[in-house]
Amino acid sequence: MLTRNISQSQSDNVCGGAARLKRSATNSDDQLSDSQQPATPAQKKPRVFFSEQQKAALREAFQRDSYPNQSTLERLASELGVGTKTVVNWFHNHRMRAKQQQQVSHMHGRLLHRLVLRFNCIY
Repeated sequence: MLTRNISQSQSDNVCGGAARLKRSATNSDDQLSDSQQPATPAQKKPRVFFSEQQKAALREAFQRDSYPNQSTLERLASELGVGTKTVVNWFHNHRMRAKQQQQVSHMHGRLLHRLVLRFNCIY
């Protein structure tokens, strides 16, 4: 509601800004007319499946530079026939997977080292 009485304003000052923000957020949502309601989310784009040749080109580019600049990303996207955002996402996902794989391999190495030490101590 746009008009508030003085006691509400005073309680806002005592309770802090969080209550006021919460109340204004819920009030603004309630006051939207049907024509002002937020649009429904757009349809999801279909998943992109890369061919083996496309994957090879992406992996090769990744080996050269795991953080390519915008022009390289655009050139790659054009050559592969996919959107730039798709290539950007592929690089991001590939970096995260490589990092995760490295962490797992490091953990396995430490575990193996501990097992060898224990085995050597027993015998």
